[in-house]
Amino acid sequence: MTKIYNFRPWEVRIGSGRATNSAARARVGRSRPTHQILGVTKGTFAVFVTRCAAAATRHLGITGYLPTAHGYLLNVPALSRCCHSDLPWGMRVLRLGAITLAVIGLLATQAYAGAPPSGTASQVASAVASSPKIMKVNSTILSALPGAATDTVARVLPISSNPGCDTISQCVFGSSTSSTTVVLFGDSHAAQWLPALAPVAIASHFKLIVLWHAGCHVADVNVQYEPLGPAEGFDFCTTWLTHEIASIAALHPRLVLLGERTTMIGDANKAPFTTTVWRAGLVSTISQIKTTTTKVATFEDLPWGNVMPGQCLSIHLSSVQSCASPYPNRAFSGQQVAEKNAALDTKTTFIATHQWFCTATSCSPIVGNYVTKWDQGHASASYVQYLTSVIAAVIKPLL
Repeated sequence: MTKIYNFRPWEVRIGSGRATNSAARARVGRSRPTHQILGVTKGTFAVFVTRCAAAATRHLGITGYLPTAHGYLLNVPALSRCCHSDLPWGMRVLRLGAITLAVIGLLATQAYAGAPPSGTASQVASAVASSPKIMKVNSTILSALPGAATDTVARVLPISSNPGCDTISQCVFGSSTSSTTVVLFGDSHAAQWLPALAPVAIASHFKLIVLWHAGCHVADVNVQYEPLGPAEGFDFCTTWLTHEIASIAALHPRLVLLGERTTMIGDANKAPFTTTVWRAGLVSTISQIKTTTTKVATFEDLPWGNVMPGQCLSIHLSSVQSCASPYPNRAFSGQQVAEKNAALDTKTTFIATHQWFCTATSCSPIVGNYVTKWDQGHASASYVQYLTSVIAAVIKPLL
């Protein structure tokens, strides 16, 4: 019989591979089993034990824990050995799968539990409108600055970290049994929206599959230049794009969300692509994905900033707008016009994003109590979480 023991979150956090709270160990032997079902609830860590509470106690101190935004989770393989060593082989496989799914679910649950409150559309608009008036770093921003450059998707959802998610089963969020599938497809400029989309998937009960690879674009253009481009080389991305489009077609998703970097991208001579070329490349990709049952929406690429926000703000604590960028930023132009026109050409949805970050004349590095980006081109995970409600309002009508 499988018993489920509940642990308070702080009792399973560790620092160097050892549980920091002895109460966690003690409670394994005396905890009262709860409902005998497979499930994970907010703020709860479910430990599955089969006639081996003492063995589970020993495994609380092992290394190889899974990281989350709030600490570390028990090592799945070691825990599963404890929990089903006395079961027939077939049951062991089923039990291991169930435990693995539960822990993956908890990874997301624990990350969302620490998410900042989501702002309404009016709150976001008001915060953006007043952002150019922010002159000094407040205490909330000051405490966030040491981690500003690492406030990435991987901080919130470690299983989605570089170099990407290249298979349809590698990064799945939301309801795994839902008949409604949404695909997030692109490079890191697509993956940056995951901290908002993953909780929306849970709340709206759809399956969210993330297909992304660092440095690989969704527009069907022959990219041969990009600073810090794909480690595997640009030819890899050409093959990757073809393969992923085929994978998406096999899924028959309800919606595919596209996102990609469009700034400082060029051909073999490092020459930037024209709007016409990028537009045609994106139209090609959208046309291969869109069907009578699959909708497509494109996230507008964010405007590129002039500075690394965290570093700049650390120097200009009393002159925040020294770290702002003009809008539009002529020094770093992207392909946002091509994205919008490609959506018009294919009668698909264009998701405007600049209004969440910039006024009509400037993009402040701080909006409300958030540093909006972790580098020049990517939104910070914290700010994307704050945008969850406004992003949900865009996504739900498309389902």
